[in-house]
Amino acid sequence: MRKVIAGLIVLILVIGALAWTGYNRLMVTSTEATGITPALNTGVASLARASIKVMTGDILGAADEVVEGVEVDIELTLENDFFTPLYLAPGSHAVFLNGVEITRQFQSESGWMRPFATKVLHISVAVPFEQFPEAVVAILIEGGNIDVKVESTIGWSIFTVDHTSDVYTYSVLDTLESIIKRLL
Repeated sequence: MRKVIAGLIVLILVIGALAWTGYNRLMVTSTEATGITPALNTGVASLARASIKVMTGDILGAADEVVEGVEVDIELTLENDFFTPLYLAPGSHAVFLNGVEITRQFQSESGWMRPFATKVLHISVAVPFEQFPEAVVAILIEGGNIDVKVESTIGWSIFTVDHTSDVYTYSVLDTLESIIKRLL
């Protein structure tokens, strides 16, 4: 009986050591904000009001009727360079515009990661204009740049990896140009 208990303790210690080593070697090699696009309301009433404003020459009023916010697209690249598979619980992510957090923590999908594998998570977050900080709204009006940063926590239980992305800068004028192209 003692040998069985000793064997179980050794097995638990070996599994724990492998898990600890595997999760410590899990790397978030890159986090990229791959784009900012307008989130559009394509309801009939909204499009009708926007059409009337376009015909009267009020392009910004038309955009206000249709554009509800922006969608931030994120790609998170993970690498498991260990010989054991790793379970990834739902990752926790936050998006920052010009240094101000604009989203509550949101989750990515959970799943297993094969040994010696690379996995790319694609995440899209819709941010309504009501959540934008005043400073970002002023930049939108003036046509400046928006800096986007993503903070992520990936892993399982006590084995986690924290990663902060580089800051990605997007031109508001380019974003407005894409809005107008989608409206016309």
